[in-house]
Amino acid sequence: MGYVSLEHCYFSDTVLFWTKYDNFRIWPFTETCSELVCHCLELGFAVRGAITVGEVILDKPTNTYLGGPLIEAARVEKAQRWLGVSFGPSFAEPPHNRLLPKGQIAYGRHRKEGTDHLIPGMVLDWPRKWRETRTRDVHSVLRQLNRDPKYGDYFRITHEFVDYSFTNHDWFLKHPTSVRID
Repeated sequence: MGYVSLEHCYFSDTVLFWTKYDNFRIWPFTETCSELVCHCLELGFAVRGAITVGEVILDKPTNTYLGGPLIEAARVEKAQRWLGVSFGPSFAEPPHNRLLPKGQIAYGRHRKEGTDHLIPGMVLDWPRKWRETRTRDVHSVLRQLNRDPKYGDYFRITHEFVDYSFTNHDWFLKHPTSVRID
């Protein structure tokens, strides 16, 4: 089928993954992001993130990382009250507002007040990946990570999202070709 190159870098508490965008690459890219969330939770790291699209400069040899999608990702990441990954507003614009729905799900309860414009409503369905690849109860993993009452709301919303993902597991069967997320 071919080879999809996923690039990455990290600094401080930030991990960047990227690839060229097209319909062929979006599926393995989102699957990798879902696996990253699951693996981080298993390792005891609470993570949240954003997936954006657009023109950027990503030059590992010179450590040069510039572009609107990076700024968008930083803003979307901060606009969330949970452990998970949201698609940014660049995915609400044509032609990117038509996604392969398995692996993504419509959800918005994790938005911080006043940030609806940053999170159009489609998120990575990482609990689906967890159910497909792990036997350990994700709720027990989340309870172990919830050590600081200051972030209790983030964990409550994440537990709700895990349940939402489970009860809406086959939502995409009603929309088998694509989903408009504007």
